[in-house]
Amino acid sequence: MGNDRRGNAQKLLIVERKLSHNRGHHHTQISALSMLLPDHDMNFVAGESYDGFLGAAAGKLTTKSIKLAKLRSRLQFGNIFERLGAVLGTIKARHALKLPFSAFGVPLAELCQSLQLGPADLVIVPTGDLDTLESAVEATAMLIGKPRICLRFLNSELGDRNEKIRSKRLSAVLAKLPPNVFLFTETEELASYFRKDFKMPVESGFYLPCSMPIAMHPKAEIVRGGRFRIGVFGEPRPEKGSTRLAGIVAALAELAETGSGRPVDFVIQGSIADFQEGVFMALCKNFGRVKGASLFLRSIIGFRLRNSNSYFIRWTRSCCPTKRPSIASKAPVWFKMPSLHISL
Repeated sequence: MGNDRRGNAQKLLIVERKLSHNRGHHHTQISALSMLLPDHDMNFVAGESYDGFLGAAAGKLTTKSIKLAKLRSRLQFGNIFERLGAVLGTIKARHALKLPFSAFGVPLAELCQSLQLGPADLVIVPTGDLDTLESAVEATAMLIGKPRICLRFLNSELGDRNEKIRSKRLSAVLAKLPPNVFLFTETEELASYFRKDFKMPVESGFYLPCSMPIAMHPKAEIVRGGRFRIGVFGEPRPEKGSTRLAGIVAALAELAETGSGRPVDFVIQGSIADFQEGVFMALCKNFGRVKGASLFLRSIIGFRLRNSNSYFIRWTRSCCPTKRPSIASKAPVWFKMPSLHISL
């Protein structure tokens, strides 16, 4: 659904092929980009099963086109068995062996033409992968007035778990990368990986907020006592910069020991394995309660109850660096945080 036409306003097309329902992070990226670029005339492209909860999409991308792109990649870059499987898959899909170069390069180009996108306009792919990168390159080759296309990659798999084929696909498409296509990541860790292993021209620092409207529970009694709380939610992953957390806590611990600054609480979500042997292990080994200051490290396990808007947290009292957080803590505390309207 586009905003009202405003004369010669710049246009923005957001491509989220996995956008289907009111869950996940994909729908939040639409609103985030709309807020960041309020003067742009916005349209978006969604997945085939999109249910319309954000309004009418300018286009939908079919699941079949994604499957055909995968077959093409196996036929082109796979070993003998993978190629044979791709041939059989193509026959089963009742499609000619001449598979499309990309998943949706042609429909993307047609949509850009119908929206009359030009060099001053933007196409942004907040959740990019190899399919969207290949499609962006193919679409560019078909367009006369070429809009700027920005893709943001969130992980190293890029939608293809076969490491050998993924590497070959990425190298092949990067060799054809046109000057109007710009590549981004959130973290410097992921950007460094792509630069080092694939010589990818990529920049880090493309962050978008995921909407988490907070509605206070009427019976919630939260007394923070002037403390500042930092919440770290979501699965801890190195490409998300999770390994930096120990250093951040250490720096704040040093500040707290000086007596300056406001007391800080860290609320960190992760499984027991994350704190024992995962990316948060350094937190448990080196940090706990800081002497003479009100800085705490607390491990939490968070989950959402079915059919509920409430997020329940189980805190462990094991703040001592010599102890490991455990579900079997002697004095676990259950409490209800403010209702977080998020979709898991």
